[in-house]
Amino acid sequence: MRYFASILCFALMASLSLSAQETNDASASLTSHGSDPGNNPFFSSAQGSMVLEVGGASGSLFSLLVGDRAVGALCPPLLNGECLDLAVGQASIPLLIIVDGFGGSPFGMLDSSGGADFALPAAGLDGLTPAFQALVQDPTNPPININFSAACEFDISNVATFQGDDVFVEYYFPSGVSYEFYGQSFSSITVSTNGWVKFGTGCTFSDFSESTPDLLSGTIGGAPGGDPVIAVLWNDIDMGNNPSQEVRIQEVQTGSGFEVRVSWINAELFPATALGTFKVTLKSSGTVEIDHHSVNTVSGIVGLSSGENAGGTTVVSHDFYNGGFPPNAFNGAGFRNTIYRNYNVFGNEAPSSLYTLCFQPQNAFGLYDLAGVFLLQSCL
Repeated sequence: MRYFASILCFALMASLSLSAQETNDASASLTSHGSDPGNNPFFSSAQGSMVLEVGGASGSLFSLLVGDRAVGALCPPLLNGECLDLAVGQASIPLLIIVDGFGGSPFGMLDSSGGADFALPAAGLDGLTPAFQALVQDPTNPPININFSAACEFDISNVATFQGDDVFVEYYFPSGVSYEFYGQSFSSITVSTNGWVKFGTGCTFSDFSESTPDLLSGTIGGAPGGDPVIAVLWNDIDMGNNPSQEVRIQEVQTGSGFEVRVSWINAELFPATALGTFKVTLKSSGTVEIDHHSVNTVSGIVGLSSGENAGGTTVVSHDFYNGGFPPNAFNGAGFRNTIYRNYNVFGNEAPSSLYTLCFQPQNAFGLYDLAGVFLLQSCL
């Protein structure tokens, strides 16, 4: 066994303590696209790459570990304050050294600028969350003279991201699964920076002007109409003011089937009023969840429409967000076509404490039916 691997195993078999996660510093760092990982995973398509940048002193030897992120960091006394953030023992991804500079690999030495860059393929890792951590030679940290970087975790899925103001994209479900909605089957959605999702294609612009008639008829974004629309938070929303903003679309497979998750991260009301982050999850079962937990105010249209211009139900004051309590439950044939709330028409009625809205397919008798009415209830 190589000297470094022996030292690492010996250190981890010493008395262990659980601690907060390791952080980047000048002696050892690991980033992706120049961003520090913090507590959140990076997202990568299963067809893409996991981009990593190792940093430290010029010419230092380093190793790159991969495994599962641990619940708590392991901080043996022998490591002198340094912590391993990857799981040891049973894990979906065994703890491995993939680049071992301590064993003499020519790829294990930082360049003259103190860096080494990697783009590791994510193929075959769909649904997994591999985590990486760098160990960099550090003579100032005896007794074993190494320094741990922060851990970079990746969420591997079929993901698309985009930014900008008044932009829309068409997203075809990579799984090939058809999603049932209002009794129709769809293989794609159109997503706008302005907070709406339309099933199918046919849009010609991003449509920043919320409109009840367009919601009812499905003509949002210049579409010909007739296809369902979800107003997650439809308003003139700007997703292009700073690098922290993005619209993220990803399809993942869960224990209950496929689902598509769309997030508007760090959204701003045009031109630059902070709104926060809001999301929608489309499940292949037909259930839709709209999440406004991280939104500081609701402004615009929220709701669902079959797009058939067959009328709908306007939710009365506070029924979506009932003074900070979970929303009321609705049922009845009147909700078959559209259920929505235009907060810009009714004014200051949205409280500050918001919840996730669940729209579940049911028929008039309360039985499961993809073509039936939608029951609105709280998502617990």
